[in-house]
Amino acid sequence: MTRGLVCVGAMILIAQPVEARHAGVHPAARRSVHKAAAVRRDVGGRRPAAARRSDEGALSRSDSADRATHYAIDAVLDPDARTISGAVLVRLTNDTRAPLDEVALVLYPNRFRGPEPGIDDLTRPFVYLREELVPGGMTIERVELRRGDAPSAPLVDVREQAIAGWPGTLVRAQMPVALAPGATATIAASFRTVLPERYGVFGVTDDTLLALRGWYPLLAARDAEGAWLAAPDIGPATVDGVVHASGGRTIVVGTTVATPSQGAPLDIALAGAPASPGGPAILASPRYVRHDRAIDGTSIVLLELPSRHAHMFAPGRPPHATVVLDALEQIVRARPASVPLPPTLVVVEAPLRLELTAPSAPGLVVVSDRVLRVDPLLRTFHEGGLAAAVYAKASRRRSPTAISRRRGRIIGRSTIGSASSVSSRSSTASSRRRRFRSRTRSFPSRVMRTSCATDWRRSRATGRRAARS
Repeated sequence: MTRGLVCVGAMILIAQPVEARHAGVHPAARRSVHKAAAVRRDVGGRRPAAARRSDEGALSRSDSADRATHYAIDAVLDPDARTISGAVLVRLTNDTRAPLDEVALVLYPNRFRGPEPGIDDLTRPFVYLREELVPGGMTIERVELRRGDAPSAPLVDVREQAIAGWPGTLVRAQMPVALAPGATATIAASFRTVLPERYGVFGVTDDTLLALRGWYPLLAARDAEGAWLAAPDIGPATVDGVVHASGGRTIVVGTTVATPSQGAPLDIALAGAPASPGGPAILASPRYVRHDRAIDGTSIVLLELPSRHAHMFAPGRPPHATVVLDALEQIVRARPASVPLPPTLVVVEAPLRLELTAPSAPGLVVVSDRVLRVDPLLRTFHEGGLAAAVYAKASRRRSPTAISRRRGRIIGRSTIGSASSVSSRSSTASSRRRRFRSRTRSFPSRVMRTSCATDWRRSRATGRRAARS
């Protein structure tokens, strides 16, 4: 019996891994055991596994950085003609195991070539400038493949397809020579983008141009096996080049604010534009008024779009720019310590209409030109939306809704700061109104009884006075 127990214990000990065998050993002894094991693994000139994993991770990171899509753009901005035209060079790397014989480009402006679904008589004045569709779109020409010193070869079999039911938003073309795995090539194309006349994140109003995303051809996304998908690529990308524009208006490209002097032409570099899906944003208007304020080491630049039909408020109201800058200062000072801020924060007003804020890039916040143009009692929701837009890109781990809720608790004036808080408060108010209506359902009958009794008392008092006289 004893011999059998000893055999079973020995078998269990042998079956355990080395780490489990030394679980009860002193930490110093365990370190010596692990060190000896590492030395044994290093015999023969091989490096330890931890060092090899570190080197492999560094190589993979540098390799992914080298394989990131790169756009080189030379564009001309003409707000009067509602166009952005030029040429783009797209560096493409085949990071799959199969040859790549096809290229897919996303033409986002073609989404606005026809009528948009869901527009009715109520929303039409807030979408179309004159309640009429003035379409936009993008055309590309001379799509070529360039590889090293070889002459350029045009792509063949160019055909249009649809993304999510929007015709013409995807273009596929066949390469004359397949791109081998690991090889890199450049796709060259000339494009001309016409912006529609509409409010929102992509369009032109009377004197304001707004193109936040996709104003040049973008590579489509690919799956794990390298097949092209009917969706834009939102992976890492770098943008370089220049945007040429005529003078007479303030132009924002990425986080660069260019204000011409005496109508001089502008050449705005794209090298410093933030890398965001869809490329750097472009905004232009001759009515922009610049305001600057330094807060906690961050330079805040506010481009105010003065309202042509400003609402009338009570006397003593501070200027609109002061109201917005004060709200931004409260938002910045109330941020968590873990949330960093860029050295420069550019806040630009634009005619969004149906939205209070727009998707922005690091260092750039696009808000409606009607933000905070309300009575002070109604600013709470605007301040929460502004806070969510400021930290949409600055905070990576926390959601904008959670941050806006925190802004709502800290900023002051009982700022609610999120749509959920607004909806809960609205539901509470509606329940109170229902209770009030239930309590006052017989209000007219009670008023009638009260008025009749009052009239009877008055007539009785009048009769008594007449009898005394």
